[in-house]
Amino acid sequence: MPPVRCSSLFRLAAGFAGLAALGIGAVVLCLRTVDLPQVVRINSVADLQRSYAALGYALEQVRRHGRVPPVVLAAVPRDWDSGLNSDERKRLFFQTVLPLVLSANQAVTNDRDRLLALDADRSRGATLSAADRRWLARLAWRYRADPPEAGRKNGATDRVIAALRLRVAPVPPSLALAQSAIESAYGTSRFATGGNALFGQWTSGSGMTPEQQRAGKAGWTVARYSSPLLSVEAYLRNLNTHNAYREFRRSRAATLQQGGVPSGLSLAQTLSAYSEKGAAYTQTLQAILRTNSLAALDRAVLEPGPTIRLIVP
Repeated sequence: MPPVRCSSLFRLAAGFAGLAALGIGAVVLCLRTVDLPQVVRINSVADLQRSYAALGYALEQVRRHGRVPPVVLAAVPRDWDSGLNSDERKRLFFQTVLPLVLSANQAVTNDRDRLLALDADRSRGATLSAADRRWLARLAWRYRADPPEAGRKNGATDRVIAALRLRVAPVPPSLALAQSAIESAYGTSRFATGGNALFGQWTSGSGMTPEQQRAGKAGWTVARYSSPLLSVEAYLRNLNTHNAYREFRRSRAATLQQGGVPSGLSLAQTLSAYSEKGAAYTQTLQAILRTNSLAALDRAVLEPGPTIRLIVP
């Protein structure tokens, strides 16, 4: 599928009544060739489906060509569970979450690329600049590794970089899709529609109280987010930092070290700690991966071009 161009945005705007002003705005942005987010307001799940159709975005195309338009849904529509049969709901859910995962993964990959470049420079005897040391310290803080300090010797920095190489890496899209499907009931849970929470992550702060509290979770709530993308970013940070997922990170690192593409199906086996169901949870994950042919999406990439933001009033 070719990159998203102005003509695609015109078709998208033309697909809705009363959005003539949007078409004009899109023209201005295209003429200026400014890389600014394109904004489309949608009022329902039906609008969302028409948006994807106007962009030529379909999972079947992605499985064949691996290209995903840079479209970001700003909030889960309230009528997500209305008027869709089971297959339609699953397809729309995966279409919606996939570009969010790719966007969040890209930010992680950008950090990983810089980290590996710094590590390569150091292996050749180069000394990190002050700016690089500050960046590395911030990265170590975000990923819960001990930050390298200016006065420390190289051995400490070596340990930090080694720890970060395990943690700063993307999560297979297929795995993220399968977990979000389970944790949000394909977007129909009240945590998803009321709090953009796609992965059922817990917080000790202000969140959404479950109807039935889990054992050992007294006082904890399900975290809410201002957008689904923030939920995805929090999920990546969780898998990349929590001690419960060390096996996941080690297995992923071994595949990356060999130049391979980490498999969501394989890594699912390492996530029994994600749910109280343990091994049964990983089996469910693998069943969803197989049934929905999600493995083919692990090589998907975002198309270049400005982000298209779908806003829900």
